[in-house]
Amino acid sequence: MSEVLEYVPESIKVIRHVRPIARSYAGPGLLAHVLVAKFSDHTPLHRQSEIYAREGVALDRSTLAGWVGASSALLAPLVDAPRDHVLAASKLHADDTPVPVLAPGNGRTKTGRLWTYVRDGRPCGDTAPPAAWFAFSSDRRGEHPQGHLKSFRGTLQADAYAGFHPVYGSSQSVGPFQPEIKVPRGPPCEGPRGTQERRPPHSTQCAVTLTVADFAAA
Repeated sequence: MSEVLEYVPESIKVIRHVRPIARSYAGPGLLAHVLVAKFSDHTPLHRQSEIYAREGVALDRSTLAGWVGASSALLAPLVDAPRDHVLAASKLHADDTPVPVLAPGNGRTKTGRLWTYVRDGRPCGDTAPPAAWFAFSSDRRGEHPQGHLKSFRGTLQADAYAGFHPVYGSSQSVGPFQPEIKVPRGPPCEGPRGTQERRPPHSTQCAVTLTVADFAAA
């Protein structure tokens, strides 16, 4: 091995910085850290502001909130993709669960709702990838699932929550819906239209499969 003295001509290049958020000095790494801390590590923005302050960086909660909102808009296509895939199924499983949500200034939490829509046709031989779509709402009003399912055409399997009922009386169905009662298991409970159904062990609600007629695309 030997050394060779070589000349490398100078060069001029343009370095263009594309900011993730217009008129913001936050880089992509910092934005990712704020989002992961908030949504994965459950660290609210006011606590993140205090953490950054200890590091000598002044980031107001309002600034962080603006970054989160702008980042949500940037990430919207990633949210829309699984939603579109799930709602394209011919059958959905739907449910909701309560989630505590911070209520700043009240000294306590309020109850929000996380709506879950699951597509999984593998037991029926469907080769499409199974997936779940989650949607948050600040309350349990029926307008939320009705809005989520406004473009869905197919069979919806859900519990007897009344918020789903208008879906079956809308233009998504042809005539009155006909509940499809599941295979009886466990102790009986009162089903729709005076029928009886058995609920699965450890369940506190009647599980009813409600069918929405498929609409052929025009």
